[in-house]
Amino acid sequence: MALNRFRGIWRSAVFVLAAALASQTAMPASTVAAKEGVYVSSDVFFTLEQVWHAPGPDGTWLRFDLRLHNGGASPVDFNRYGVRVKDADGRAYSVRLNGVHAARVPANEERDFSYIVRLPGNIPAERLSVSVFRWGSGISARSTELGSLSVAAALAESPARRPAVRVDLRQVDSSLPGETPVRFAVGGVYPVEENGRAELLVVTEATNESARVAAIPGRLQFRLVAADGRTYPASIVSGADRPLLPGRASTVVLSAPAEGLADGDVPPILRLVSAAGSTNGAAGEAAETTIAELAPLTAAQPAKAGSTVAVTVGGGKSRVAVAIDPAKTWRTDAGLVVRASVRVRNDGNAPVAAPELSAQIQAPSLETAAEARDAVSPHADWISPGGEEMYSFAAVLPDGARADDIRLVLFESGGDQQGGARIPLLAARPAAGTAANLAESAVDYRFGEPLAVVPAGASAGQTEVSLEDLKLYENGDGFPTAVATFRVANVGRSPAFVPEFGTELVDARGNAYAGVRQTVAEPRKLLAPGVAAVVTYSYTLPPGGIGETAALHVYQADSATAASAGQPAVKLTLGAFRVAFRSDAVDDKTWTVYPFAVGIDDPVAYSFVSRDVVSFGLQFDLRVAKLAPVAVDADLFRLRFDLVDGNGQLVATQTLSLSSALSGKTKITFTNSDVSRFGSDFRVEVYAVVSTPNGEVKRRLTEIPA
Repeated sequence: MALNRFRGIWRSAVFVLAAALASQTAMPASTVAAKEGVYVSSDVFFTLEQVWHAPGPDGTWLRFDLRLHNGGASPVDFNRYGVRVKDADGRAYSVRLNGVHAARVPANEERDFSYIVRLPGNIPAERLSVSVFRWGSGISARSTELGSLSVAAALAESPARRPAVRVDLRQVDSSLPGETPVRFAVGGVYPVEENGRAELLVVTEATNESARVAAIPGRLQFRLVAADGRTYPASIVSGADRPLLPGRASTVVLSAPAEGLADGDVPPILRLVSAAGSTNGAAGEAAETTIAELAPLTAAQPAKAGSTVAVTVGGGKSRVAVAIDPAKTWRTDAGLVVRASVRVRNDGNAPVAAPELSAQIQAPSLETAAEARDAVSPHADWISPGGEEMYSFAAVLPDGARADDIRLVLFESGGDQQGGARIPLLAARPAAGTAANLAESAVDYRFGEPLAVVPAGASAGQTEVSLEDLKLYENGDGFPTAVATFRVANVGRSPAFVPEFGTELVDARGNAYAGVRQTVAEPRKLLAPGVAAVVTYSYTLPPGGIGETAALHVYQADSATAASAGQPAVKLTLGAFRVAFRSDAVDDKTWTVYPFAVGIDDPVAYSFVSRDVVSFGLQFDLRVAKLAPVAVDADLFRLRFDLVDGNGQLVATQTLSLSSALSGKTKITFTNSDVSRFGSDFRVEVYAVVSTPNGEVKRRLTEIPA
């Protein structure tokens, strides 16, 4: 499978966090109050900070900071001191200073010196200590050990923080005019699927701490080192060509194959090396010198639904808050449909360019992932202070995926200024519980209320959709046909297109009946602000119908045909709602054909003879009232009057468009109705007729004796 290593790297994030929490929980209060230290004098001493310990069958990784506290009146030179790691059996292991540090610590200041080492074998933290010694003077002078610090004790006191290291780019590029310190910090590690294979995306922040503009030298290469010591190339996919401005942080995204890097609970480390030649990111093709290492590279801890995460977008220009809404899940024949939404909020004082976002929805337990489409695209260009922009992503995961196993990885499009590749912003677990099928998960719905759906389209988020009516009709073949009448309103401040969305009715057994949308007349496709229009869908049902209630399934209109090569088409669900069919009471004198209320009073049928042909007429008081100010296509809704004889034979028919009908005295004449060819006992049957792409459907309203 493409994501056959995802479970390990996601698990390692939980493992590291849980271990840290367990250590902190077990830490006695006295340990915090009296931190262990190695004293040079009463004013100068060392403590052990930021310990990361990762034992494994192939070796043990140990990362720590040695903090020099200088409470004296004069500077202290760290070059006078050395560090080694010891185990309980007395074996000593040399360690190398990680990154670039200023050795001279001024009076009344403290400074951290970072180390990382890989020890042979599986060594528990309780058996390790960090020994501090003073170098001797002269050629034959011996060093003097000052004391040791417990790794286990410091590990219990080390809060989780993201790995960071400071390097001098002049170590890689000697042509630089002077020291060029750049601080690299790991912002997050994201297991993703890219081009059909599992990869790790490592987001780093490169902060230029010098006073000159710099760039990442081509000879500075990146490697990921697995728990067993094997090294894998990591290439820069975003940020390589962007200048590093003085005092500014730039995002640099690295990519490496996940295979071999996520086994077990020991996460990999990131190694920065100086390559003797151009290696194009391939490890081992040229002589390399290790510059620094960062650890641990644990997967970004997924945020939960309902939480808000602060992220930087626009190439580091803007800070926004991303609120994670609870995801909706539906189990269908195609698999698990997932719709995850986020709201990007601008909490600042100036407008922020709306970021271009995409997402990947993963099921780690099934080792699979699917690219998610933004159902609300396109978006506004700017987000005003205090404003927010919604993004809604939908994808279908294979059957067997669990709702509580879903991972959402949110990306920002890199664009030309950010190297082109997309940049991971956050990971989330947006869903919980179990997913049900459409009929089971449908929520109760009240006619006329806005449907909780956001159809895609040029005016997404600007329109409001509500179901106003659902009645049973009959098509020309005698099959029951349901007609759903929707009201689409432009609630924005600019013209909006009537959105495209698909619908189907799902019965209690899970059978789905596709809705056929009316052809919207061209003038009705664009709605002015505050204007609403009617859109109908018709559903051909089996003989006998599907009962009194059904689940209305609303899905992305083009998703049913947007299948990728070799994959079946799927419907990206927008929502599922439990609805009941409406009907007019038997003794009603007013019928609803939304948006019209129709009544016929004092009907009088009569006959007359013209040129030896007997014809019929019908006169009545017509009542037509519009229930809501909505635009309706001409001839979409009509009244049909059928002249029928006693044998049920249709003699003649006339129609009246409700869009153009007026209340008042109305006369219908059935012309060319030579009744001599028919039986007796004539009557007029009155129907509500709806035009659909599959032909007219009718619903009987009343009967008038002739």
